[in-house]
Amino acid sequence: MTFDDNLNTDDIDFDKRKRGKGKNKPSSKRWSFFVVEGLIVLMAMVAGGRFLFTDNAEVSHLQATIDAQQSLIPTSSNNLFDRFPNNSDDPDLQATIDAQNQSPSISAEALFNRGLDEVENGLNSDAMQSFDLAIELNPTYAEAYFERGQLHYDLDQYYSAANDYKLALEFHYDDEFTANFKLGRAQFEQDNYSQAIRAFSTVIDLDPDEAAAAYYWRGRAYASLHDYQNGIDDMLYGIEMGYEEHVYSYFWLAKAYGDAGEHDSAIRYYDVSIRKSADDCERYSCWIDYNNRGVASYWLEDYETAIKDYTSAIQANPDPYPLAFQNRGNAYEKLGNMTLALSDWNTMFLLTEKDPIMRSLTSESRILKGVLKENDSQIHIEFEGIVDQRVTISVTVPDDSYLDAMLMLRDKNNNPIAYSVYGDTRNAELADIVLPATGTYTIVVASDLAQSSGEFTLRLE
Repeated sequence: MTFDDNLNTDDIDFDKRKRGKGKNKPSSKRWSFFVVEGLIVLMAMVAGGRFLFTDNAEVSHLQATIDAQQSLIPTSSNNLFDRFPNNSDDPDLQATIDAQNQSPSISAEALFNRGLDEVENGLNSDAMQSFDLAIELNPTYAEAYFERGQLHYDLDQYYSAANDYKLALEFHYDDEFTANFKLGRAQFEQDNYSQAIRAFSTVIDLDPDEAAAAYYWRGRAYASLHDYQNGIDDMLYGIEMGYEEHVYSYFWLAKAYGDAGEHDSAIRYYDVSIRKSADDCERYSCWIDYNNRGVASYWLEDYETAIKDYTSAIQANPDPYPLAFQNRGNAYEKLGNMTLALSDWNTMFLLTEKDPIMRSLTSESRILKGVLKENDSQIHIEFEGIVDQRVTISVTVPDDSYLDAMLMLRDKNNNPIAYSVYGDTRNAELADIVLPATGTYTIVVASDLAQSSGEFTLRLE
């Protein structure tokens, strides 16, 4: 019986001064400009000559002339003293030189403030670069690290976000409470639950009366580490203090109760979650609540109620929902209705079928080894059977495989005959099945709808 927890949760322009131009005073260096002009003419001649000349000697002579002319041109420089050293005593030219040699500059604080303005205007890429430059100018700029961390977090770059929040704290960011909470959230999103617990605990120590969100998220982190009791206690306390992530806070609390085996409490909080999502079921994926509440009823052996919830999940989901079909089939099986059970299981296989790999077994070869690479891949194996023949089909999985196997047998008309899913092990078996007719049968081998893949061996006996 499977719970579902698949919830949906440019260059910077500097205002540089334009370079001024000195007045064209008579100069002993003016001949260099004539050389340049002459060189341009010569180069144009060469460009054309390379297509017209056929004599290599003429080409070599022309190239030597160009090289000689180039040697007469002064070396280019951005510094006007270097380019016009003899005119540095000219007042007008000196003013131009002074203006040119003043490098435009901008402070780290100005860059930071510009970054804030860019964030406010939705220019996050520009803001990221502004914060980068502010930090480059001031490597201990705590506020810039924090704001850059916010941008990384919004881009789902949680590792970078966590590093920025840590640096903000290291350089004494003044809102230690918020920075530690943000650090915990970034670590939680990286699945670093133990580190997240430490960060949230720091928040609680700093101001327990304002730490409702920290209590809740610390509870989520505890539950993710299978410490369900601490997780439930913290989530409950956070919600009681006023933290509410709309329906999701109750969803995760209910799931923690279910994972802890406290199914009555799980149902109670799934009820709350479903009520809160009633006005916008699609936005808040209410079908997951229905499915999971059905799972809780299933474990309480209330199979009819479970079937109602699975049906609600199927109806509420705008997309096909294979997991609910699988779970509803399991509940029908418990009630002894194998026709409906097989129909639901077959629907589950059809919904997850992409391009199945086809294989055949012969009377000489009744063993097949294969690999399922993803949870919605399937292998279809055909064999010839005769009426009243008894067969046993088994799928075994090696210890180092991540595959949880599912198995179905279909008759010659593609109708489902039998189904098996892993129980106490990750293997699956259809034992002592009586074939109803002579013809071609199909064995479907698939992985569980959870993320599983790996090697398997199938035997037909």
